[in-house]
Amino acid sequence: MIQGIIFDWDGVLYDSFGYYYKFLKILAIKEGKKFPFKSLNDFRERMPQNFPEAVKILGIESNNPYKDYKALYVKHMDAHNILLFNKMKHLINKTASLKFGIASSGLQSIIEEVLEKNKMTPKFQSVIGYRNGAIKIKPAPDMLLICAKEMKIKPKNLIYVGDFYTDIMAARNAGMISIAVTWGYSAKEILKEEDPDFIAEKPDDIWKIVNKLNNGAAKHGN
Repeated sequence: MIQGIIFDWDGVLYDSFGYYYKFLKILAIKEGKKFPFKSLNDFRERMPQNFPEAVKILGIESNNPYKDYKALYVKHMDAHNILLFNKMKHLINKTASLKFGIASSGLQSIIEEVLEKNKMTPKFQSVIGYRNGAIKIKPAPDMLLICAKEMKIKPKNLIYVGDFYTDIMAARNAGMISIAVTWGYSAKEILKEEDPDFIAEKPDDIWKIVNKLNNGAAKHGN
């Protein structure tokens, strides 16, 4: 029985893909480095798995890029610039029978700020974001397992929803069911290569998958 859903943040709940691309381009220019991606589509196909890896690909030396470039990151990736996906927001607000969590490599402070701005903080029993390197990032399962513990749900009774191959790997490593969404950072063809348990092409597909796994026993508002 599925009792809860844990979401990745960027590209799943937070419509940040274009902003992240622009941010990395600005960072490369700032540091005098050549930006290696020709377009948004090229970026989507060759996406670095996280911000530290992106910094390395840009040829920037930094032991703690989240700290070294936090001000620039916040300027381009914070709640004043980017919106939540409306249909995801609606799905969560109208789903009564499940618990929700967030496990993301994004900055914890930004996630909390956006949830507060959208009056959605009470909807999430656990929010695990980047915390100065204190928790291993995906594909390690640590973030997901901490989230599960705080939600008080066994991993086998949780779904992890992500938009990147490391999300699928992290779900597998944590013993959770994986749903890969196609409206985020990765194309469907790329996601299929990592063999997720399910693929959602629109937010309502997530609910249909949960309902199927629970044999129609879940409750969903209109």
